[in-house]
Formats: sequence, C-alpha cells, structure tokens
Amino acid sequence: MNTIQRDGDISEVVATYSFLPNELIVFMNKGATRENMGRNLIVFANLKFKALTTAIEHLLIFVQPVIFSIIAIILLFYILVSYCQSIIHSKEFINENFKEKTIRLHLARNVNRLIYY
Repeated sequence: MNTIQRDGDISEVVATYSFLPNELIVFMNKGATRENMGRNLIVFANLKFKALTTAIEHLLIFVQPVIFSIIAIILLFYILVSYCQSIIHSKEFINENFKEKTIRLHLARNVNRLIYY
C-alpha cells in the first residue's frame, strides 16, 4: 500500500501479489471517475466469480466420481471383511460343537461299555 501512496504505480503492487489480476492495472490507468471505475470493477468481479464457479464445477465433475469410487471400495472391503469374519466364526462354532458332540459320544460309549461289563 505504501508503494501506491508513494509512487502512484499500481503495476508494482499487482506484480508483487499474485492473487491480484493483471486487468486491475488497466482499470486503474484508464482515467475513469471513481464511480465508473467502481462499477467496472464490480462487473469485472462478477465475471471473475462466475469463471471461478465454473472452474470449480468442472473440477467437481472429475473429482466427485473418484471420491465416490473410493468410498464404494472402502465399503465393499468392509463388507467382505465382515463376511469373511462371520464365515470363520461359524466354522469355529461348528468345530467346537463337533468336538463337544464327539466327546459326549465317546463318553456315552464308554459309560455303556462299563454298564454292560
């Protein structure tokens, strides 16, 4: 800001700050009244805002499917892991029950043998 007050040259300020558009130099050097310059800058700001909005929308068109795909892959992986865990758990349950029934069967046979002898 001191540069503008000291030299009155806006081009140095625009070159220093990359977020300021180069068109600002044209508006300042045009020699229009403050009221006209204000109107022109408002129109220019609206055009820049629309261009920014359009660029963001185009970016979202490409980014959104990628994000949804990543979320879908994560969900499918979670479902697959849950399914595999349930299968493993059910096999362990079946094995435990089979062992328990086998032991009971052996005990019953041994008890029957003892009774008949």
